[in-house]
Amino acid sequence: AMIRLVSVSGSSYVSSTGGPIRTVTRGRRSGSIRGSRAFLRQTGYTLEEVIGRDPRFLQSGRTPRESYADLWTALSEGRAWRGELYNRRKDGTEFVEFATITPIRRPDGQVTHYVAVKEDITERKRAEAGLRESEAHFRMLADATPVLVWMAGTDQLCTWLNRSWLEYTG
Repeated sequence: AMIRLVSVSGSSYVSSTGGPIRTVTRGRRSGSIRGSRAFLRQTGYTLEEVIGRDPRFLQSGRTPRESYADLWTALSEGRAWRGELYNRRKDGTEFVEFATITPIRRPDGQVTHYVAVKEDITERKRAEAGLRESEAHFRMLADATPVLVWMAGTDQLCTWLNRSWLEYTG
């Protein structure tokens, strides 16, 4: 996504041609939101509902506390943070975002805002979980069969053997 700072009547706003972006003004470890249209579509909120709100209202409760600790440690040290956030839309449905949150500084180096560039990875996470489940199911079936089953990589080296193969070869 391309990030552009746009000045309108003396205020800076962030706009995006790609994924959801929001700016968070610096305050007591969080701040208020200014949302892009993509952010509003993603969350289901209107601009009026998010302006000035603490971003914590999006939290679903499933993001590990360690992730937030890492996030705030990085930001308090003036570094960008990247990671996954489990959030909740206005309608209550959960979504997973991969976020990059970067401090925005004045010329004197003081952090004034944070810009978050986020990508909804909910479907990818579901697909990964489905793949893990499918693989576990395959391995269970392959291990239960009395015939020899093995898998090899493109380099023709064996990458997996079923239980029957291991019993046969000792």
